[in-house]
This record gives sequence, C-alpha cells and structure tokens, in this order.
Amino acid sequence: MKQQEDVKCLVEDLERERLIEAITDEISLRRPMTYDVYDLCHYYHQNKLTTFNITMLKNLCSHLEVSFKSKDKKRILIEKIK
Repeated sequence: MKQQEDVKCLVEDLERERLIEAITDEISLRRPMTYDVYDLCHYYHQNKLTTFNITMLKNLCSHLEVSFKSKDKKRILIEKIK
C-alpha cells in the first residue's frame, strides 16, 4: 500500500513538473528585446550600448518606461537601461 502511494506521488510530481515546464515554455521570452530596428539584447551582450547617442538613449528609456533625468549623462542612461 505504501509503495503504491509513493508511486502515485512520483507520477503526480512528474506530471506537475511537465505542466510547469510547458507553461514556462509558453510564457518565456522568445525573441530578443528590440527597439526600432535594434536588437537590444545583442547590443547589451556585445557591450555596445555606448554606440547609441544621448537622444537615442533617452528615447529608449522612455520606451522602456525607465525613469531618467534630462541632465543624465550617457553613462548613467546606459546603466539604467542595463
């Protein structure tokens, strides 16, 4: 009897894990984060966010709803985006 309960629990755990995995696959990010024509994930991983000018960084912050000050320097804007 105890062995049957253990097997039942193992089967239920396996089914639960499969369900969680399926849900995670369904809701996970599938495409890189983009802005305009830029793949932001690529720019971040290649450490190339510095290629954007201040105006573009401010537009990007606004688009991503990241707060910034109008006097923020390029370095600060990049850190906020990261």
